[in-house]
Amino acid sequence: MDYSRQMLLGHVGKEGQEKLSKSSVAIVGVGAIGCMASELLARSGIGKLVLIDRDVVDESNIQRQTLFTEADIGKAKAAQAKAALEKINPEVSVTAHVADLDYENAGVLNSNLVLDCTDNMEARFLINEYCVKNRIPWIHSAAIRTSGTVIAFPQEASMPCFRCIFSGQGQSETCDTAGVSNSITAAIAAIQVSEAIKLLLGMQVEQKMVRLDLMSNELLKLSMKKSSSCPVCIGVYDYLSGKKGSTAVKLCGTGSYQIKGKRIDLQLLKQAMEKSAGEIGAMDVKDFGCCLSFGSITIFSDGRALVKAEDEAGARAKYARVVG
Repeated sequence: MDYSRQMLLGHVGKEGQEKLSKSSVAIVGVGAIGCMASELLARSGIGKLVLIDRDVVDESNIQRQTLFTEADIGKAKAAQAKAALEKINPEVSVTAHVADLDYENAGVLNSNLVLDCTDNMEARFLINEYCVKNRIPWIHSAAIRTSGTVIAFPQEASMPCFRCIFSGQGQSETCDTAGVSNSITAAIAAIQVSEAIKLLLGMQVEQKMVRLDLMSNELLKLSMKKSSSCPVCIGVYDYLSGKKGSTAVKLCGTGSYQIKGKRIDLQLLKQAMEKSAGEIGAMDVKDFGCCLSFGSITIFSDGRALVKAEDEAGARAKYARVVG
């Protein structure tokens, strides 16, 4: 199937479509917005997609994360999204990184454009620093309840960076506490992808913060100012250098905590878990290739673990009990 045919009949023309086919986009976070954004880009004829996600598919995700079905539960989001996108458009090159984006692997962001579809501020600060340092345009997106935000950062000297606008780390609400509708994530992804195509084609993008509320059907455009005291704008990269960053973080919407540890041999761990299953009360070990899942714990070869627990202390205790 010629995936460029429909676009050629549209507003971008043959030259624009060819430019899109040679473009690469890195998408951080394959959750609700990330699923929809990556699908829209694949159907638009983007040449290369790079997916970065640290999480596995949870039953609660199916309501709004459109690339996944119940058959994907427990499997790595990035890997399953890659498989789904390749079925949608076999011509697109999709690379999946089942990893937690941090200062050590930030190079996976190297592309023509980065889309922030994450659910945490630390990742956004890291994306911002990498893109500012390397002059890569990126687009921030976020959604909660029935409202969402999109901000394009085309790396123009006169425009603010993400740190200029958001100086703190905290988030007053999350998907866990407030929930999010599937309609707002789809709408925000559509706006984000529209701005992405403009950037890739060298067109003028929205210079203001776009805020959309589907409950009131209100769309606002808010002015942003560059901060004279922003450390990133003068070349101070705390997250990219590893000076800032957490070893444990709660994942949005799943009741899980991510715990970081040392690299581990999954097959040796699998053998040990199967032998001691009765002692630790674990369920049958499920081997998904890039990760092992047993009971309330999923462990990756890089030493990360996703642990379902009441709090961080409980998650760390479970991790220590299994990994040491």
